[in-house]
Amino acid sequence: MSDQLARIRGRDSEATAVLQHVWQSAQTSQDLRYQWYDAIAFVRGDQWSYWDRGTRRVRQQPAMPWRIRVTDNQILPLLQMQLALLIERRPAFTALARTDDEDDIQAALGVESLFRYIWDRNNATDKLASALRTSLTTGNGFWRCVWNAHAGVPELVAMPPGMDLAGTREAPKDGDDDRAVALPQELLPEGYEQDVYPGDVGIRTVSPFSMHVDPVATEMADARWVAQEVYVHVDTLADLFGSKVRSVIVPDVEPAEYYNFELSLRFDQGWATGTSDDVQNQVKVVEYWEAPSRKHKFGRVITVANGRTLDEKKNPYDGRYPFIHFPCLKVEGRFWADGFVKHQRPLQTMHNRALSRYHEIMNLAGNPKYVADKLTGLKETNINDQPGEVIMINPGGQLQALPAPPAPTIHPQIMGMAMNSLQTISGVNDPLAGNNPPNVRSGRTIAFLQEAGMRRFVPLALQVEAGLRDAGRMVLALVKFGYKEDRIIRILGPNAEAQIVAIQQSDLERVEDVTIAHGSMIPSSKAAKQDMVLDLLTSAPMLFSRDDGTVNKEYIFRALDMPSVNAKMDPDECDRKLANRENVAVMAGRPVVVEPFHNHVLHMSVHRRQLVDVRCMEQPDAYAALRQHWLEHDMATKMGMGPPGMPQPGAPGGVPEGMGPPNEGLPNQPGRAGNNEPMGDFAMQGEPRRDMAGGNE
Repeated sequence: MSDQLARIRGRDSEATAVLQHVWQSAQTSQDLRYQWYDAIAFVRGDQWSYWDRGTRRVRQQPAMPWRIRVTDNQILPLLQMQLALLIERRPAFTALARTDDEDDIQAALGVESLFRYIWDRNNATDKLASALRTSLTTGNGFWRCVWNAHAGVPELVAMPPGMDLAGTREAPKDGDDDRAVALPQELLPEGYEQDVYPGDVGIRTVSPFSMHVDPVATEMADARWVAQEVYVHVDTLADLFGSKVRSVIVPDVEPAEYYNFELSLRFDQGWATGTSDDVQNQVKVVEYWEAPSRKHKFGRVITVANGRTLDEKKNPYDGRYPFIHFPCLKVEGRFWADGFVKHQRPLQTMHNRALSRYHEIMNLAGNPKYVADKLTGLKETNINDQPGEVIMINPGGQLQALPAPPAPTIHPQIMGMAMNSLQTISGVNDPLAGNNPPNVRSGRTIAFLQEAGMRRFVPLALQVEAGLRDAGRMVLALVKFGYKEDRIIRILGPNAEAQIVAIQQSDLERVEDVTIAHGSMIPSSKAAKQDMVLDLLTSAPMLFSRDDGTVNKEYIFRALDMPSVNAKMDPDECDRKLANRENVAVMAGRPVVVEPFHNHVLHMSVHRRQLVDVRCMEQPDAYAALRQHWLEHDMATKMGMGPPGMPQPGAPGGVPEGMGPPNEGLPNQPGRAGNNEPMGDFAMQGEPRRDMAGGNE
């Protein structure tokens, strides 16, 4: 880096300053990066290795060929268990309305549904697992949340003369609505057609090796600047910054550096010096994000390659950094955190050495050493471990086998001590790993032990929540920045049914902030929950009973979180799913039909939950169609239609008579305050209870 600075000094002052900052950050964190390589090596199973500072590579420790080296990787399963506990629960994002106005509250519920859509479309659970896996190993994981202008389904639009969106990298700005005018495809003029992508939020996982942070900062919010160093193909740079880049930018990445930095992490395995076309055309690019200052009110983004400034612009995200930091074990006064593997490495090394020595002693017992004088005429190759072998020696020579050393009794104890210490550091005890303590068979006792073990993950889970809270606020800023039109999204509702949600661009400004429900990422014990439900079922059965005294089997299985058992024992599951699909069809404007073989009472119950939903009330056509469909089921029930054994209105287990929409006409504005017309008995049953994602129960 110093040679590069000397070569370009004076050519581009901005690029020189950026590279100087990156070089200083790399120097201050160099020793930490060496530790990251060692930690990754141990997780991968390369546990007889060391970091060679001379060659800047992870190398295998030299040893005699007869040495036995056993690698019993205990770090990997412990890390996988930690990761499973951290990602088993989906984060519950909560949108905070700007005011307590009903329209603002409904807009906040729509944004919560939008966050579920963005989470699924970006496969965020897998990316969170990748970032946390890196965090548990090296201490630091990163996300990058940006606006992806090429996401979504493209729309063919007509372009004004002289306008081309092929090189657009940002969402359309305010006042630029005349850039593209949507027309029917048959009216598009020849030569002015263009596929325009609506764009959407993009989430990526970033390696800590490519991140550089202000050395003085202790948190991302305190950093004066943050930079990301990546390899980019020269063709990609030309697509982003124009064809003129080819005339000033040349590939500057050596094949050995490219192959062994990110791809194989500089391990002996995977060493490659081949020069394919893709490798020969790689360029090292630094994207430098500067915090807002008096000179630059919104901050700056500077892109540097080959010591030249490719692009300089203001931060399009209101001065926010697009990077989310997931630290593991924080260190006071330092930005870079430590990982668990750093503290587990000495114990894993001790465990491997004790196990290897134990196997070497066993090998000596089966193949002992011999003492032979020179008169025997034996060579080293004349003696092997073949059973019953007859060894011939010269007359007068002596041959004596040396007894193998006894297996030390301390070795199993050392290995057991190392295993216990590894579990103590990681926080994964025997009950969490599925190994019950000796003579403990009580499910409640095991559940309490698991619950106590999970409390050790509370600080780490709260740190993950803090990172996801920052990511949620960044995503909210991105959708406000990029959503220039209303959108229709489809998500999976709380009852595993499809939901269609309309997101209006004006509703985004009604949301002030997005946060994470406190404790939503803390691991929980399913066994402890089930044990508590069974105790309540015994001591307070009225909590699981209907008004008529019958047991609500569906609610019990839902509380036990046993959907597979519920599906097998509930014969009405198919009708329930069909009714949910009918709700979606009606909201989308498609017709639905009442069949004689339907379980009409169950259909009426499912449709009623949809009818009291505020979103349904705000769509008069869909409300009227679903209300009419409910009345058809009600008529079929009164005529005695339906499967055998179906409960009738007023019968035990059935829907009480009078529940549901009345036979009066449809209100003009269903569900709106100030409407003098009746809304139906179902609207008097109380307001629907909404979950975190905006759905109803």
